[in-house]
Amino acid sequence: MHEMMIESELRKTKMSESYVRKMRRVARERLKYPSIEKMYKTITGKRRLGSEATVEYYINGVRRFVKFLGLKDPEEALATIRNNGIDVQETVDKFIDWLLERYAHKSARGFTWGVRRWLKINNVSVDWKQIIMPKASEIVEIDGARTDFDGFETTFALEL
Repeated sequence: MHEMMIESELRKTKMSESYVRKMRRVARERLKYPSIEKMYKTITGKRRLGSEATVEYYINGVRRFVKFLGLKDPEEALATIRNNGIDVQETVDKFIDWLLERYAHKSARGFTWGVRRWLKINNVSVDWKQIIMPKASEIVEIDGARTDFDGFETTFALEL
């Protein structure tokens, strides 16, 4: 019976099954971890009107942060941080480097924003001015030999 209702809702709203699964996972994590629930309510509350997709992205960042710390859940991570078991400033900086080794700059930036928001909402102070956030895209400089065309532009500009 319940499965039929879900199928019916999917057809009505034309949402993909993977999207529905993702939102169910967000709901489970919200109910399981108070710090995640607090972040969810703060972002999607009446004053903020943030999207659930944003919260999902931020939760992914928190999930990766907890994995980086080698802990099992966000509540354990907060308890360890609050008991001064972790230097948050240095750890977040190392976490960003860890992310950049594994993910694109834009993804690393989004995950870091999620961790930043989670820490702020749960009253963990971090001096974010001291942390260099990843840029949205990697800057790649191409250094090559000079071509004849480069010389032509320079010569032409000097003659005028």
